Amino acid sequence: MRPSQRVQPAWRGFSAVLAFRCLTGRDLRKRRLLLGLTQSELAAKLGMARNTITRYERGFLPKIPKYVELAVKGLQAESRPEGRKAR
Repeated sequence: MRPSQRVQPAWRGFSAVLAFRCLTGRDLRKRRLLLGLTQSELAAKLGMARNTITRYERGFLPKIPKYVELAVKGLQAESRPEGRKAR
């Protein structure tokens, strides 16, 4: 089989799409600071260790799971005063 005839794995393009949609460490840090939480407080609310939050924020764990992203968004919704809607 010639190199031009090789079939590309289906996951190649898919992982790029997932990486684009994922919450980054910088975003996680910004959201945590907007909520006025320390890394320890956020970790306790999410049920994980503080050093895991540190690793996400510093980029040592590049892919932040979707459930963490959804939980942080939920915390943001909880922290809004009643009557105010998200932008």
